[in-house]
Amino acid sequence: MQNVENLRVYKDAKELTRIMYRAVKGSGVLFKLQDQLLGSMGSVAANLAEFSAMTNDNQKKQKLITCIGECEEALFWWDIVSEDLVTKEKADEMAKQLTGLKVSLLALYKTLGTGHEARGLTVGSEHEARGV
Repeated sequence: MQNVENLRVYKDAKELTRIMYRAVKGSGVLFKLQDQLLGSMGSVAANLAEFSAMTNDNQKKQKLITCIGECEEALFWWDIVSEDLVTKEKADEMAKQLTGLKVSLLALYKTLGTGHEARGLTVGSEHEARGV
């Protein structure tokens, strides 16, 4: 079992969720759109918390596939609502961070079953090495 707080990708997902929450809080964006965006983004971190408790690689892979799908959904909703919330530059930066998160999840997925799981799970891993 892995301590979820040692997962760099978890910390990044949690921080992106907080940033997005602050962006939409009190913004006037329709509640349903806020709910969809924050639900998908928060689901990434929540699913990574569950992932950290799993011992079976197949279960872990399925959980990461779910996280990747949730990142795609968050990117979709961010594209819809961001123009009403932030500058284009800020919107593009957030989309870049979300894409980086998705890439990190995919890199972690690829390490499962190879004996290199720890490299992808800990702080200072692939995510940090790419500068994302």
